[in-house]
Amino acid sequence: MKRFLLILAIVQNLAAMSSQAARASFEEKGYPFYSKKIEFVWAAPTNQLAAMVRVFKPIPSKFSASVVSNLIVLSGFTDQERTFTTYQGEKLSKDVVAFRSKDERSSLTITPGGYAYLYNPDLSDFKKPLEKVPDQKRAYELGLNILKQLEIPTDQLITKEDGQIKAWFYPGTRGYFDKAKKEFVEEPDVMGVEFRRRVDSIYCIRQYVHIQFENREKITQLEVHWPELQPVKTWPIASPEQIISWIKEGRARVQSLEGPTEARWINVVDIKKVTIQEVTIYYDAGDDEASSRFFFPYATLKAEAELSADDKEAIWLFAPIIKDGLSGVAKKSDGFSVYPSTLCEKQRQKEGGT
Repeated sequence: MKRFLLILAIVQNLAAMSSQAARASFEEKGYPFYSKKIEFVWAAPTNQLAAMVRVFKPIPSKFSASVVSNLIVLSGFTDQERTFTTYQGEKLSKDVVAFRSKDERSSLTITPGGYAYLYNPDLSDFKKPLEKVPDQKRAYELGLNILKQLEIPTDQLITKEDGQIKAWFYPGTRGYFDKAKKEFVEEPDVMGVEFRRRVDSIYCIRQYVHIQFENREKITQLEVHWPELQPVKTWPIASPEQIISWIKEGRARVQSLEGPTEARWINVVDIKKVTIQEVTIYYDAGDDEASSRFFFPYATLKAEAELSADDKEAIWLFAPIIKDGLSGVAKKSDGFSVYPSTLCEKQRQKEGGT
């Protein structure tokens, strides 16, 4: 239900905005990372990185008539269930195609720019046995067929080393007490499959097609985040020295993993040296696809933070890699959480006597 409400909020926001969907800054991904005293060492290989990267601009576009028709067929809605208003009664844009069931439990919304959302929960009797809930292999087959119906370009899909399209799976189970057997039974009741996007061989975070199958292979959720992108600029990737310079200016952000009891809080001012070990380039659509105008690449840097000679932790930094995609300067850096923590693991082993 929470996922549905999130989808609904995004749909309504997109319907009210223009189709100038774009990427949000990576600044949202972590905490400020700044200290005048840190020594930086670049030990990451760069020969696997492209020399140039492109900046994209999402452009106004619509799904083809055949894709819209296929989405309607997949949803099971009829012309009588077409709606022109939101759940709150506000008028939808003329470019939005929307359907809603009479009981308002199911909906399909297709918005300009390559976004579609279907929510169609399985309302069958919980006491009845489940039939044909797909396993991973079957969900993969069904998902590939839906990609064809959505006219998703195969060269924009993330693939495995053997060239096969890669998929991410999200299985679910339900449990009940079997009175006849006098035992608790757990069985598969849902299988989600997701296909993710790449552009110029770079992974695009939050650009994907997510499909959820349940009883009798029914599609209960379908999310399409696939805007049409137009290249607008090409930039050389900055040198390691330039990236480090930007980090020293306060333009990087550090990942903070909070929640686990063994997470460790680190103050940035306590770090003596940071050794950058790996660099990976990403694009990111952001939480709100309509929050900015351009789609910039950035780097995720796996690094080792040294607080003392025998106290080192693995950290992840997010940093700009092109001059056109610089983040804002943030010099107020309180700290961040690390998990798993090397120090916490040492303490745990010491307390356990191992």
